Amino acid sequence: MGRKMKSQTTGQKRTATKKATVERKLRVLFVVSEMFPLAKTGGLADVAGSLPKALAKRGHDVRVLMPKYRATYSIDHRSERVVDLPQIPFGGFTLGCGIDESDALKDDGVTVYLIEHFGLYDRDRLYGYDDDWVRFGLLSKVALELPKAINWQPDIIHCHDWQSGLVSAYLRTVYNEDPFFANTATVFTIHNLAYQGNFDPSVREALGLPPETFQVHGLEFHGRLSFIKGGLYYADVLTTVSPKYAQEIQTEEFGEGMHGLLRDRAAQGRLVGILNGIDYEIWNPATDEYLPVRYDSRTLVKGKTANKQALLERVGLKDGGEMVVGVVSRLAHQKGFDIVAQATEALMNLPVKLVVLGAGEQEPLFAELQKRYPEKIATRLGVVDEELAHLIYAGSDAFLMPSRFEPCGLGQMIAMKYGTAPIVHAVGGLADTVQDFDPKTKKGNGFSFTGLTVENLLATVERALSVYRDSKLWQTLQKNAMKSDFSWNKSAQDYEVKVYTPALQLRRK
Repeated sequence: MGRKMKSQTTGQKRTATKKATVERKLRVLFVVSEMFPLAKTGGLADVAGSLPKALAKRGHDVRVLMPKYRATYSIDHRSERVVDLPQIPFGGFTLGCGIDESDALKDDGVTVYLIEHFGLYDRDRLYGYDDDWVRFGLLSKVALELPKAINWQPDIIHCHDWQSGLVSAYLRTVYNEDPFFANTATVFTIHNLAYQGNFDPSVREALGLPPETFQVHGLEFHGRLSFIKGGLYYADVLTTVSPKYAQEIQTEEFGEGMHGLLRDRAAQGRLVGILNGIDYEIWNPATDEYLPVRYDSRTLVKGKTANKQALLERVGLKDGGEMVVGVVSRLAHQKGFDIVAQATEALMNLPVKLVVLGAGEQEPLFAELQKRYPEKIATRLGVVDEELAHLIYAGSDAFLMPSRFEPCGLGQMIAMKYGTAPIVHAVGGLADTVQDFDPKTKKGNGFSFTGLTVENLLATVERALSVYRDSKLWQTLQKNAMKSDFSWNKSAQDYEVKVYTPALQLRRK
């Protein structure tokens, strides 16, 4: 009897091992509009360049599909033609394109496919054109035509933001009976619900979408055809880039008009919040090639001092012993910097200096502030300066993120790795990652506040200053921050267990 029980146990172990192996070896296609290092406007590119690598390290066959933009040609990588797709059907017309394979992530075990169509993608900007509907309609179509052309059946097609929102809509309608995708599930990640890709309803027919898709239970959104709703409504599982944001978008305040649909999908068990990670191969003060002096927690004081001096010299500010507050951000209404502008006069009466790197609609606001306070505010506006970004993270004492909403936020996580204390409005991923520092218990990794007002912002900066004045206490905070682990490995494991496995179970139900 003992031998029989042992045999059963051994068999169960073998079955479990086999199941685990199958689950680890998934074929995952990422469909993205941008990916670091080939093209970047925001955090989506960082995720698209990091999560596939983390999944590949865990044994999966991961491939990324994105357009080949003009910006892509200037990046140091090699690519070669894999296949031509001369006749991709839409509504009454076809489009042709070429597919190149880039070696950008080859050393990390990730295959990257680039869609070459000069007329649609060889432009100055990635987004913001009247024909974006066809530019990213093509991206969604290629996501389904390319796997067939190369005979590679994905288990998961993982789509990101509105630009790839039609993949799930096409798969559930036009390609619904295609046996090639019978076992394929789709996942749609919301990086920022505010960007929706809403177009005139006339594009539905041109995109080759069936008439029944243009309704409330489909792509229609206030009389417009919404790309993001294609992902929200048709995907098997939805994810957000932090647990808090998954809760927030089910409310009217943060739901951007989609909160009812998102509540329904959450009730079905199809909405999951998983915190983004950061790539410590890129963001690590001990190995960062952009820094004049590298450092870790043991050489923290020396390293931070040297990089702070380098930063101030770079931006033309004198070191008067003030707390240097850094900003690396899109300068958009979402980010809450208009509140900073309102608080500037009071802030400038405090021993702080502000260094800002960013681009966006609020550039004039910061340009004016620098004119008013040239000895205390330095800005670099409208440019992408990777070296300066790294130096701001390393050379600043604190890092400011007063966002109205923040799906995840990477800046606060990067800042912590560099021993730079984040000062944040406690929303979304900022609430999930920043624990308010308590001088008495010496626990916490930054400073946070609720309620985006001038008064609350100023009070939090003053709290940070009170800790900054005590050098030993400040070093405790810095080391707490540096110990925070936001690596991609845990997030990748969460995608396996909490997203991909359920998506395969739920597909097409």
